[in-house]
Amino acid sequence: MRTLVSYLNQKRPQELKSFAELWEANLTDRLSNGNTFQLAQEMQSEFLQRRLLEKLNEDDLTLLAFFTTQSTSGLSQEDLLQKFKLNEIGPSLLRLRQLGLLYEDKIKAENSQITTPNLPLIEPPAERRIWDRSYSLSSNDSTTDLKTTLLLPRELIHSLRRLVAEKQASNAITEEGLEISRLPLQQLLERLEPELLESLAPAWGLVGLQGSTSANELAAELILSLSDSALQANVLSQLPEDSQDFFARLKQEGGRTTLLNLRKEFVNLKRLARSLQPLTKHLLVWEAFELGGSVVFIPPEIATPTSTLADRPTLTLQTTTLPINPTVYPPYTLAWDSLTFLNYIGQNEVALTAQQYIPKRHVKKLSSLLWINKRSDEALRFEFLTELYKKLNLYKTELSTGRLQPSLGLDEWLRLDLYEQTRRLFEVWKKTPQLNTCINYPSYYNSHAAITQSNEAILGWLSACQPGIWYSFASLLRKVQRENPFFIRSRRELINQFGLAQVEEFGLTWNQVEGEIIRWTLELILEWLGVVMVSLDAQDRMESFALTDLGAELVGVPGVTRQSLPLNEKPLLVQPNFEIMLFGPRVDLLWILLKFTNLKKLDQVSLYTLDQASVLRGMESGLSATMLLEWLARNNPQPLPQNLVVSVQDWSKGFRRVMVERTILLEVEDPRVLDELLQTKQYAAYFVRRLSPTAAVVKLAEPKNSFFAENSPDESLKLFKNRLKNNGFFAT
Repeated sequence: MRTLVSYLNQKRPQELKSFAELWEANLTDRLSNGNTFQLAQEMQSEFLQRRLLEKLNEDDLTLLAFFTTQSTSGLSQEDLLQKFKLNEIGPSLLRLRQLGLLYEDKIKAENSQITTPNLPLIEPPAERRIWDRSYSLSSNDSTTDLKTTLLLPRELIHSLRRLVAEKQASNAITEEGLEISRLPLQQLLERLEPELLESLAPAWGLVGLQGSTSANELAAELILSLSDSALQANVLSQLPEDSQDFFARLKQEGGRTTLLNLRKEFVNLKRLARSLQPLTKHLLVWEAFELGGSVVFIPPEIATPTSTLADRPTLTLQTTTLPINPTVYPPYTLAWDSLTFLNYIGQNEVALTAQQYIPKRHVKKLSSLLWINKRSDEALRFEFLTELYKKLNLYKTELSTGRLQPSLGLDEWLRLDLYEQTRRLFEVWKKTPQLNTCINYPSYYNSHAAITQSNEAILGWLSACQPGIWYSFASLLRKVQRENPFFIRSRRELINQFGLAQVEEFGLTWNQVEGEIIRWTLELILEWLGVVMVSLDAQDRMESFALTDLGAELVGVPGVTRQSLPLNEKPLLVQPNFEIMLFGPRVDLLWILLKFTNLKKLDQVSLYTLDQASVLRGMESGLSATMLLEWLARNNPQPLPQNLVVSVQDWSKGFRRVMVERTILLEVEDPRVLDELLQTKQYAAYFVRRLSPTAAVVKLAEPKNSFFAENSPDESLKLFKNRLKNNGFFAT
């Protein structure tokens, strides 16, 4: 079965124009083939459907009601003649087609040999013309394996079924009969289709109930929303001013009038529709067929709202049992990784590529040393941590070589414990929306303000949790959908930018957009930062989460004290097989250990190993064999294994240290000039050593920022020469 737009696109422009006039559709574009979307939207409007039904007689309504209850494959000539007589339905068939309600379609017949029965009812020429114009049958159709049917487009079936039944009932009701406009709001909502109730959910802040609750439950929530004065005023404020004025005037006039009176007042049906339709679409104003006419009314529960949103019970997060596969690494892993990263770039020539990326070979080596979450994309986490460390000024890029090196912030960083480092990382993330690139924000949320608002909202929800308690992620999504679906940007703000219709479409994809933003903020970033632990289901999707003790402190859980790491006086155990077990997560310990060992395993108790290459690497970074052994002995609870001591001493014998640095040679003709320079206080910091009576080594200051040309080495030399010249020493 094709869509209504598809059927309309098969019509000639003149037929489309006729449909639009008969429906009194409010169109902004000229109709043509392939340009019928707006007409189809207008034809799905309940307001215009009611106006159309007012034009139909009882025979038309009876036939239309029959079509609304039939299969979506349509009705053939034979099907209709089993229920009706042709001379009774012929005019109605033609009228319904002329109104754009019925359309011709072809379906595959069960029997490939189709024969049109010789029906006496269609023998008279006038009746034959009616039938032919209704079905457009030709003589060669009898030999095909397709049969022609008439059908009502699926977009019109549900609403017309209800409206036709209401119209037929109103024609039969006497003055003592039941009036729809007097029904309680609960019964009015029960008359609507479940699909219609779900489509109304976003407008009334009930996105979370879409597709996850029964029609009765959704109707009950809608009653609370519709009868809430604050929410009602909020929805009204988002409608056109004409609709707001109409609603206020109707309330003043008792909340009830007839459509006939309104048509006299508005004269033009299109003007009336512009004021009334937004209200009926949001269920603030209702319309019903009553006593042979149409009544427009405001249900009493809406006209006199009493309840408030504050009276609604809030949803609680569902707790779960301890999962089988929770996060297994400690909350300070990102801080730990900072020491690994900074050690690595200090011991290796890591120069950025022309595109300003760390070369892949180094990324691969570094990734093997980090607490990488294997379930997520390693590249995402690596980019996240390097950007964080750059924001903290922990490393810099050397101007002349493009090499990464530890920066001025390193000394202070090493004086902090791993928990304090993690706090710093968390605060930098909160203040830097650009660090959320691993999460897919759509264009309407991709701003610094929106991302910051999203993060703050999620941290606010976590502050209501207790550390160590596991919560169902699905229950969190349900709670947010129901209580705060517009947690990133307010509904009013979105409507101002995109319009009401577009915002309601956003609501239909809430689980795929906002729900996934919540998921990945928890499962990636907040797990990386040590705020939460997560567990995954069989499809590797997060099913539950729990706050860590440190995370509870970071998000501000009431009553949580400042966390501290346990102290361990002897945090190492050096074994004869050259393995070193690390028990205590101490920054000073880990920083030195990384310089002369190889990582074997990261865990609650991490394992490192010694070999000749690692010892020589440590000596290259400034350690001697004696310093290395003394350091191990101080932190080991027992004497060092003798074989390890001998091996380290043997390995160190092949180490020959050579000092290499970039300097400037300063020469003078007269030794007295050099004597004067060395004795001048303002030049003392430049001189490294005197090589001879007329020569000395000068070292200039390193550039403060590699991105500014004025701090380049050439510029530093120029500044030094100018300083000499200002005091009467002319450099050539």
